[in-house]
Amino acid sequence: MKSFLFKHLISRVYNLIFSVKSTPKPLGIKPEERCLILGGKTEDIFSAAGGTILLNSEKFSVCSLTNGFRQIIDKDLTYEEKVKIRKDEFEKITDKAQVSFGEFYEDVDEGRLIMRYDKFKSVIISDYDYIFLPNILEPDKDNKAVALLLNELIKERPYKRHAKIVFYEVSSTLPMVNGFVDIEEKVETKSELLDSINNNAETNFSQNVLSLNKFRGACVHKNYAEAFCVLGIDEFKDICRLYR
Repeated sequence: MKSFLFKHLISRVYNLIFSVKSTPKPLGIKPEERCLILGGKTEDIFSAAGGTILLNSEKFSVCSLTNGFRQIIDKDLTYEEKVKIRKDEFEKITDKAQVSFGEFYEDVDEGRLIMRYDKFKSVIISDYDYIFLPNILEPDKDNKAVALLLNELIKERPYKRHAKIVFYEVSSTLPMVNGFVDIEEKVETKSELLDSINNNAETNFSQNVLSLNKFRGACVHKNYAEAFCVLGIDEFKDICRLYR
């Protein structure tokens, strides 16, 4: 029964997503526009959109919504020490990226974001023209929770009616891409940022990420690109409604 319901849900999500115009176009962020990017962990954010952030750093606010402590596998370290390592990583990376604003949710444990709306609702969304977040079909439960919690926040808090929701890809590729950013000039810096992050990947993390960027670039006749699914607020609400 659960398998049937899951397949039914996925088919409805895909049908809705594919109803959106899907020709990939450059994501042209205007000088006066502001961007908020949300993610479960620091590496999720910068692997998916590090190049875009670096190209538009003064326009970006970055929020890592969990402490990501499980990514530190050293058993000799305490919980507090692991959280501090992750917080220091976030601050170092956002400083190097020169973002407008950065916030690390050190009191939200990795894997428990869906239960922390009390913390999530402190996110201010009214100032932003673009809100970046993980693809709602991501398997990681924290990344999926970002979309569901944002949908609840939109019901309660003011936001710009013209604002765009921008899904990015972390551990699963987007089923539909209609926006991209050419990141060739920031590839080296993005790789350096990713190499400074602790994660449990057994293979070369930054190399794997840049391989996806290389593929996405080839799809739009560029050397390296980051791919996105850009939706209006109402389209985003429709997708989230399917999860009820």
